[in-house]
Amino acid sequence: KSYWDHQICNGPLHNRGWVFQERFLAPRVLYFGKNQLLWECRIQHRCEVFPNGIPIHWSDKAMDALLETSPADDPIKSGRFPMDTFSLWNDLVQKYSRCDLTYPSDKLLAMAGVAKLFQGAINEKYLAGLWSSHVLTMMDWRVYDPRPRQSTQYRAPSWSWASVDGPIRMCGLSAGAEFLVELLSAEVTTKLPDEMSTVLEGFVMLKGRLIAAVLQHVNPPFATFLTEFSQFSVQIHPDTTDIKLAENGYIRYVPFKLSYQYGENRERTPCVICLMLEEANRAPDSQIQYRRIGCFNFYGQDKIDSFCFEAEIQVFKVL
Repeated sequence: KSYWDHQICNGPLHNRGWVFQERFLAPRVLYFGKNQLLWECRIQHRCEVFPNGIPIHWSDKAMDALLETSPADDPIKSGRFPMDTFSLWNDLVQKYSRCDLTYPSDKLLAMAGVAKLFQGAINEKYLAGLWSSHVLTMMDWRVYDPRPRQSTQYRAPSWSWASVDGPIRMCGLSAGAEFLVELLSAEVTTKLPDEMSTVLEGFVMLKGRLIAAVLQHVNPPFATFLTEFSQFSVQIHPDTTDIKLAENGYIRYVPFKLSYQYGENRERTPCVICLMLEEANRAPDSQIQYRRIGCFNFYGQDKIDSFCFEAEIQVFKVL
């Protein structure tokens, strides 16, 4: 960890969800640490040991992408999401996901002030922690250290990072990546007209390959799936420890995004990120609806062709 992290981030207050928002929104913060005072604002971060600035530290209060907006014809105001603003939001979400909340139902509420600040700059629809122009990109998150759900109370759709407890990683954009699904619609219903108020329900309609599989063998973190086309074993990343993947059980997976990994000699290996879904319930029109439960990756073109592109494209709803 950096010097700043050792001085600040291990403190009990720094790991509280509501404090995260208050600290981020405040223009200036003075920290009373165990051994010294530290200062942080939107321009500088200093302390008694490093009065001219703390080395190897980037402050998440550096909100140039949001604060230095110009008139209404600025690209930000016209609804286009600048890359530095997108990266800032993802970084904040990752840090916030590591914080603790006394009441799990506050997951989105304790981030609402930050979301309002962003919305004032980018002028986009807010969808339970995601932004309308980047719904697919922001659905590409994963959990490397799954935890049990702290509450069974609904607070966000399964495709939102806010639906899980504990640290998540936002994968974001990468060079040459392309989505293998099409977003047809995304809707979130809130308790009040305010988009940052309590979420009651939400869904996305996707068009892509929804592949049925039977679990042949489960030996966490690995699982073997049997499909109509083939059998394969992969390392899986469940979203929570409450998810029970029983042998001979059924799941669905969706080839979601094609990306690439580069080796030491710049050799390129294709990778497909797949979302794991379970059947949630049937809608009144008998349409099956699904819920996200985790993800896994395929590497190598042969596996991708065999396991991802044999199924027909269809439309499906994820709650």
